[in-house]
Amino acid sequence: MSRPRPAVDPSRRAPRGARADDVLAAAAELFERSGYSATTMAQIGQAVGVLPGSLYHHFDSKEAIAIRLLERYDIALEDAARSPAPGVDAPADEPLRSLITGVVMASCAHAAAVRLRAREAPSAATARLRDALQHDSRLLDAAWDAAVAAAAPEQAGTQEARLFTFAVRRMAMAAPLYHLHADPVVLAGSLAEILLRGVSVGGIDESEIDGSEAARAVRETTAKWEDPSAVPDSHGAILAAARREFARRGFDATTMRDIGEAAGIPLGTVYRRFSGKEAILREIIDAFAIRLDGGVRAALMTGSSEIAALSALAFVLVKGRRCFPEESEILSLGWGERERGDSPLHEYFLQTDTRFGLLADTVARGVAAGSLRRVADPHLVAGIVRQLCWQPYPRTASVDDAHRFARGILLRGYAPGAASEAS
Repeated sequence: MSRPRPAVDPSRRAPRGARADDVLAAAAELFERSGYSATTMAQIGQAVGVLPGSLYHHFDSKEAIAIRLLERYDIALEDAARSPAPGVDAPADEPLRSLITGVVMASCAHAAAVRLRAREAPSAATARLRDALQHDSRLLDAAWDAAVAAAAPEQAGTQEARLFTFAVRRMAMAAPLYHLHADPVVLAGSLAEILLRGVSVGGIDESEIDGSEAARAVRETTAKWEDPSAVPDSHGAILAAARREFARRGFDATTMRDIGEAAGIPLGTVYRRFSGKEAILREIIDAFAIRLDGGVRAALMTGSSEIAALSALAFVLVKGRRCFPEESEILSLGWGERERGDSPLHEYFLQTDTRFGLLADTVARGVAAGSLRRVADPHLVAGIVRQLCWQPYPRTASVDDAHRFARGILLRGYAPGAASEAS
């Protein structure tokens, strides 16, 4: 666990002036588009229109630029935490809505810093950058705790409150990762509305949902998921070791020798089994994609009601994140490679778009049928559904507990009350 840092002091000494701001803006765009590791100081200088030598007058390294971007984001987050309290007559959930909005706006405005924290493998960073990548703000933590408690004081101290605090803070801070082209204001309002009020119209019969065809289908499908830690032979041992190393180091920083040493298998044997690390990664991700795709289709294409389908999907995603944490980390670190046609991850990301389309269609049908509220565009709602259910919920909660929580928030909300204007 990282050591808590004091509140960020925005007056600390830092590069100043319009040219330094230009450098930061250009670097942020390149980090977002190409990733931190693939971006060079020469590319940043070219984007700004200055020679590399002039660039070093403002920042002594690419790392210094990244650290400053992260510091600016931390300042914006703590500004959101310091937002004035709502008036005495404001609804009980207003502090939480306000905090969600502030954090979403800060995260979208500093998307490059968000992606650095989510996509940069710590093992590939220097000690200085690793420290900056760790966000730990007591001020923001206290703001989340107070806002969640005010929204539903009867939930205080429960597992529901702990899981909700975990989910809402992560979702607000990761907003630009899941909702690439959404308007930040609309996104913040929709996120708050769904988390607090849910998407279902009317009451929920959990026994009926649990007995649905979709529920039976996903239980049967996910029961067949093999334990990815099982190592039956040298082939499986190589895959297991590569899975760990790719998740820990990132694909680019991992070598075939690293994989062989982690598996305890001679390098020559590794090469006899696989032509290269690209082939290993492709086999790992393809196997994961087959399992996840089967679960998602079982949830969304069995003919059950839209409510039952969303509940079943929540189970698939919660269990998938729990069963395949290393694959999830690999895909996160490989986000920047998703559109490159020769990337081992490219096919997975294309399949993700297809699965997402199925989810958006399910939401749209539910709205048309009157079973789901019209909170926002179906694609935005689908993105929030996916984000809520794909959280790495703490292992103190079982898969079934985490599923019940995610389903409850998704359908009923954390603090259900009178229908809002979004209904």
